Amino acid sequence: MKTTGMTVIELVIVLAICGILAAIGSASYSSQRHTQRLYAMRAALIHLEAEQANQLLLTQTYATSMPSVNDKRFSIRVMNADSRDFTIKATSATDTGSGCDELTITSTSRQPDKCWK
Repeated sequence: MKTTGMTVIELVIVLAICGILAAIGSASYSSQRHTQRLYAMRAALIHLEAEQANQLLLTQTYATSMPSVNDKRFSIRVMNADSRDFTIKATSATDTGSGCDELTITSTSRQPDKCWK
């Protein structure tokens, strides 16, 4: 007797393999999105740090307001600025629990250290 097609066992095995691959792909995609958000936050803060340095050269004081950064993944605000120091904070729109959901840059430091490496 000649049989054609797949048995139920074969179909279940194929579906299980597809499920495992989908789970691995989903975790990888989520990790990549978090990394991309972190890099975007860092780039925006570094750009604003350069703008602050330029402002200090021109006016001898740091700017209290900065050009807006339109990104739905995070928000940025100038916490304080005067003639000696500035603090700019970027906050992620989603909490990932990684410790890098809030980045701060000042005229002398970048916090948290582990997020800037």
